[in-house]
This record gives sequence, structure tokens and C-alpha cells, in this order.
Amino acid sequence: MTDDLTRAVGLELLRRGEITMAEAAEMAGVSRQAIYKMCQRAGIDPVKARRALVERRTVQVTRVLAGKPYQAPMSKRQKRAMAGRLTQSKAGAE
Repeated sequence: MTDDLTRAVGLELLRRGEITMAEAAEMAGVSRQAIYKMCQRAGIDPVKARRALVERRTVQVTRVLAGKPYQAPMSKRQKRAMAGRLTQSKAGAE
């Protein structure tokens, strides 16, 4: 991979929270400080993204350990549809 492509892939993985800043720095062959500056320019908060990913995975693992089936997170469309059904059922109950 070219340096530009490697950096782009590293930044995208940071954006999604899949890797840490240290891992991105190693992948791109630059310092963590350089990765931090790249993230600032790209508007990425890698710490926030990483925390969100860890929380999502923690919830998934907790559900499985509790004996509940794995449930993928709902999409925005699914959430809107569910909210619409709930408001309709509340209106019908009154």
C-alpha cells in the first residue's frame, strides 16, 4: 500500500474506533502526535469513537452471557418505524 492509502485506511479505522492511535501510528509509520494532528484536521475524535465501540461490544457480550440472543443495533430507519408504531399504539389506547 502507498503511504497515502495506508494513512487513509488508518484514519478510517480510527474514525470507526477499530484501532487505537498507537496502532494507527505504527501502521502509517509516523508518531502518535502526527496521528493526533491528522485526526484534528480530519475532525475525528478517536477516543470517543473507541469508547463507543467498546461500549457497543460490551452490551453485546453482556446480552450473550445473560443467555439472551444476539441482537444487532437498530438502524435509524428501524428506530423511526418503532417510534411510529409506539405513538400509534398509544393513540389507539386512549
